Amino acid sequence: SIDSVQGNILYFMVLSIALVPALLLGKRAFCHYLCPFGVLNIVGTRIGKFLHLPVLHLETDMNKCTKCGKCSKVCQMSLPVTDMVQSGSMENTECILCGMCVDNCKFDAIHYAWKPEK
Repeated sequence: SIDSVQGNILYFMVLSIALVPALLLGKRAFCHYLCPFGVLNIVGTRIGKFLHLPVLHLETDMNKCTKCGKCSKVCQMSLPVTDMVQSGSMENTECILCGMCVDNCKFDAIHYAWKPEK
């Protein structure tokens, strides 16, 4: 509750955990450097690969890509998705699998896959 001095202090401390990195390190700094989901995502993917288990991941078809750049523009993590598509690998430790690139690709060059990665 913020009806006390201690509540206000705690509130502003929690708020500053997200805002100070953004001011000092730039856009999405909390997501890039402090978010625990990224670590869990990386560890889960590596365990899945090691055990040859199906893991949710993105796959691409370079031949369908027209390099329009829409996928990179809508990426919530500011990743160079167009370049990733052109390289043929959608693997990036900062990708949170939000699916914005999948939803906004008019040419179906990017899609989800639920199978063991190669």
